[in-house]
Amino acid sequence: MWRILFLLFLPTLLFANHNELPDLPDCWDKEGEEIFWDAASLCNQLEIEEEPEICEWPSDDSFSIQLKLKELEELSPGQVLRCEGRIGGLKVDLGIACSFFHRLHLTEQEIEEGTADLACHLGDLLPHQGKQLGLLTYQNGIKTSMKVFLESCETIAKKVPEGTLLIGLHNKTKGLTRDVLRILREVAFIDTPAVLKTRKLIKELSLRMHSINPELLWGSILHSEAGVITRRAIEGLDPSLRVILKEHLYVFAMSPVLPIPANYGYYSLNLYSKHDFLSVGGYLFGIGGRKLADFLFDTNNCHLFFIPSASKWRDRTLLFFDHSFLGGTYTNALGDQIQRWRTRYGFYKGSAG
Repeated sequence: MWRILFLLFLPTLLFANHNELPDLPDCWDKEGEEIFWDAASLCNQLEIEEEPEICEWPSDDSFSIQLKLKELEELSPGQVLRCEGRIGGLKVDLGIACSFFHRLHLTEQEIEEGTADLACHLGDLLPHQGKQLGLLTYQNGIKTSMKVFLESCETIAKKVPEGTLLIGLHNKTKGLTRDVLRILREVAFIDTPAVLKTRKLIKELSLRMHSINPELLWGSILHSEAGVITRRAIEGLDPSLRVILKEHLYVFAMSPVLPIPANYGYYSLNLYSKHDFLSVGGYLFGIGGRKLADFLFDTNNCHLFFIPSASKWRDRTLLFFDHSFLGGTYTNALGDQIQRWRTRYGFYKGSAG
């Protein structure tokens, strides 16, 4: 067991900035921004006597993705638009790409205000019949800046010249130490804000998609921590929603911290580079072996594939760990998977119907 614990904390030991503040529980300010505090522990550090406050998940059930119409007009093919949205009343950052925003049926009010809510217009951008890939989503792993997140979204968008709608949800970083400790909470079945927001997004997208086209397929591209976030998000869904996901959700996870079981959606595929040991799954599969992974994380029902490294040394973490989403190994694997989707199902091009 000591060996497993050592492996879990290895990234923190290797990369941690020991000048960072200690990790603190998640809470929210009045504007919906994520903050980290624990009144009791901060009082001990600052020698201030205050009673700890109680943090609760906001009751707002909203879901919106705000598009600025002027920016849509200037968008070129394959370019990603940075947007803000609200999930459960909380602010989120997203990357959106699509080649047929001209199909949006805008209201006079939206035109006058210069903004439109994508959540209300999904039916304009998704096919209403046929079994094809009509939606792609992406979520990143730890220690990913907004700049790198948008670059990752553009990498995906450029591999799909059909212009199919892409929605990327940015998993914010709070520094490596806090990010790793957040992963440990997620592995331990604790619903972090990232899990709660992802669960809400999955719920809203799946319900809208199913009402628009019961045959429509949704390709979910995940990297690193996004694997455990999505797995826990799905596990917390109502059983009726999980039935809907089995009709639509096709998961493609690259180096997921926890792999996605096959019965969590229409299909799921989990890939690991043979030189990638920077996720919990990565070390256990690469060092501890498949039997240990099966025992700890119930991977018997997971489609797992280990692929040769194709990343250049300069693209690796510490010149050794092949974990980067933008490295050669995973971008090549992503291109191969997109081609398989294209050959078997096809991508929606925004044609009538």
